[in-house]
Amino acid sequence: MLYKIYKKEQTTNGDDMKKILLMVSILLLITGCGEKEKKLNMEKLGKKLEELTTDKLDYINLNDVIEEPLDKIKIYSQEEIVEQLGIEASMYQNIFFCESLEGVNTYLVVEPKESEKEKVEALIVQYWNQKIAETQNEEEKESYQNRVEQSYGENLIYLVGKDCKKKLDKIKTTKQKLFPNLLVLEKTDLEKQLGLSIDEVESYRFAMSDKLDQVEQYIIIKYNKESEADIRKKVHDYFEGLEQEWKVKDDSNYQLLKNRMEKELDQYLIYLVSKDNKKAYQIIENLYE
Repeated sequence: MLYKIYKKEQTTNGDDMKKILLMVSILLLITGCGEKEKKLNMEKLGKKLEELTTDKLDYINLNDVIEEPLDKIKIYSQEEIVEQLGIEASMYQNIFFCESLEGVNTYLVVEPKESEKEKVEALIVQYWNQKIAETQNEEEKESYQNRVEQSYGENLIYLVGKDCKKKLDKIKTTKQKLFPNLLVLEKTDLEKQLGLSIDEVESYRFAMSDKLDQVEQYIIIKYNKESEADIRKKVHDYFEGLEQEWKVKDDSNYQLLKNRMEKELDQYLIYLVSKDNKKAYQIIENLYE
């Protein structure tokens, strides 16, 4: 009998506790207590986005690989490349050709068009054979014969001289920035570029390339509820204007703008213009905490 009474008291106490927990849970849901509001740290996010790279080599900065004074090397122009190698501009996407003025150190990196790859390779072999035949110094001749040749992705890499392995590794790490040459815009630029007042947004990060021939950029805005419609329209109009401008100027930039990514995370509007928007958005999602 005592056991039954004790068991009943236990059951009653357990039911009371469940009711209390249920009431607390409902109260937390109503008040929002216990939930941490997610947000983006714009400063931290900006640094992460600006560090992102593509899988393509950065031909513009390949000269950083050359550990020689600039007055001791010759970087060939497009016209000189045709003269030296016979490779026309229509045969490649990118090319970098440099030689030392006081030795045999040579750097030749080219991204040929797929349809021209075999022809480009044949012309380069012809160039090396001519160099070997014309060189009288046996040590220099041997350097040309022992050159480093490697395919790397869509690129053909040829190196002559000392420390070729070290230079090859450095070339491979010289990647294009996903958002190159970025300029982070100030509050006044929101009005100048987008027609937005700073009072319309809670926080933002707006950065674009400072080069006139590049359109890579990102816009992230946390909007005020009352300004949401106005912000959406003005950013839309901004990109529409850029599309119309680049449609007649440069197709590659037009395609980047046309294929921009537009996403939304709660009250954050996100616009990405790059060669790999998914990669950039993944960083944003990871930092939304």
